[in-house]
Amino acid sequence: QRQLYKKGKIDESYRQCLENLGMSWDPLADKWERNLALLEGFVEREGHCDVLVRHEEDKVKLGEW
Repeated sequence: QRQLYKKGKIDESYRQCLENLGMSWDPLADKWERNLALLEGFVEREGHCDVLVRHEEDKVKLGEW
């Protein structure tokens, strides 16, 4: 479905149904945005963005990101 979407060939009603179910058209971008939000929360809480490599936020290895 994502390939059809990227090519602009997905039927509009199918696209809407998939979006209503929570379809992500770009999961890598979604993951990046989620990790950025986690980092922003860390910075707000800790006052810096020097995240230890082994540190996790919400089950995400933020220190490796």
